Amino acid sequence: MRQSMLLFVFISAFTAGSCLAQRGFNREPDYYPLGGIEAQGIVSGHDEDSGIEVKEVFPEGLAKKGGLQINDIIIKAGGKKLTGKTDDAIINKLCALIEKAEAKKTKEAFGKIILVVKRQGKKTKVEVPVRPYAKPAKSNPHKCAKTAKIISEGLDFLSARQKETGQQQHVSNQNHAVATASLCGLAWLGSGQEKYNENVARAAQFVMENAGIEREKGMISAAGGKSNWNQTNWSLSYAAIFLAEYCAQKQIPLAQQKLTEIVLKLEENQETSGGWAHGPGGPNALNYLELEIMSNLALGGMGMAHRLGIQLNNAKLVKGFQYVKACTSGGGVAYSPRPGQKGAGDPGRTAGAHWALSQIGKGKELQSSMVKYYSRQLGTLYEGHASPTMHVLNGALSSAIQGKKAYGKYWKTWRPFIMASRTKDGAFGCRPTHESRQMKHHADRTWGPSFVTAHYMLALELAQGRFKLLDTKYNRQ
Repeated sequence: MRQSMLLFVFISAFTAGSCLAQRGFNREPDYYPLGGIEAQGIVSGHDEDSGIEVKEVFPEGLAKKGGLQINDIIIKAGGKKLTGKTDDAIINKLCALIEKAEAKKTKEAFGKIILVVKRQGKKTKVEVPVRPYAKPAKSNPHKCAKTAKIISEGLDFLSARQKETGQQQHVSNQNHAVATASLCGLAWLGSGQEKYNENVARAAQFVMENAGIEREKGMISAAGGKSNWNQTNWSLSYAAIFLAEYCAQKQIPLAQQKLTEIVLKLEENQETSGGWAHGPGGPNALNYLELEIMSNLALGGMGMAHRLGIQLNNAKLVKGFQYVKACTSGGGVAYSPRPGQKGAGDPGRTAGAHWALSQIGKGKELQSSMVKYYSRQLGTLYEGHASPTMHVLNGALSSAIQGKKAYGKYWKTWRPFIMASRTKDGAFGCRPTHESRQMKHHADRTWGPSFVTAHYMLALELAQGRFKLLDTKYNRQ
């Protein structure tokens, strides 16, 4: 029990940082967003007795305007019973019906969906307004007017939350701030819209000034002694990915100079195994160094920088590739090559590894086996360890690298899920996972809405030809 709790503290450290030290473990309620009606809830019962209990109604939101109340149990939507054998199935049914209502043509400012709810033991009807959108495209993700509108609303949300310094509101530590600013910068770049140029420039300035700076040393004291909690490899890696794409699109000499410094620092921080730890400085509280998903981000950023023309030590890239290979079994990529962890393949890590190897142009046969493994488990991305939205984005990156057909399959699978994750004002929220229920902690909730929203914006933007490096591969093997 003590070991599992210590693991929880460690995987939460990057996401919660100094806030954990001040407030203890994150205990934010693990609710489901309820699609576009601006409320959240949990599933109550299954099959014939199923319903969705409303746990949060956002102020000034559509559900609030329609009279939906906390503790209402939604049992019907659009005339359909909300039945299903799993929580996800019931939530998905409601959100699909909301999407159907949003697609209905109306001359009014809002459409509507009629909900039947149990309120204090009695059934009552609630008419909730919905925003009218075009009907979602079934086959071509790049000609979907609804998706384009949702992306625009999400990017505007991120823009509104950006501070003058370039960082986003609701960040818990310096590494988190750099990572989130980098993701937002990439999302704005992926829009192809000049209206976000200032947002991108501010994000780049913040990232250049703060990547790799550890300001939370000693933020959590491990039981019984001192431990290494340095986690700067996260900020360095996200910064490298963002700045490489930024330089590819905007040709900013100062940014390329900083990018060179960042990738050289990542080379320096590479462990003797070829992998990367959360940060330099030796073993962490669990007495290990490397983790594979960190190595994906580091290699990916370095590969993008190399493609931009920045000279790297090829031996470092080869060593990084060998580490990823050592983590892989049957195409599935595990947490690390350590005993008890190798062999436990995960589709999100596998997709991220495929993307990273595509960026450095190494391991053609290994990439092929990864693609086969990931493709078989496409629908399980969100159950990945620690940050489920990271795994969903990894899947989009891998699919985009594979080509339009693979990305189309990804989009068909995950677009409804992403749409169901809408909260309010263009933002996106988290859904419970097996791990979040077990640990009573959801890493992405600690990261905040900007982090989650930026991930989903990127997932919807990929494969449209707007990125120079992020969703294209380095073909030389």
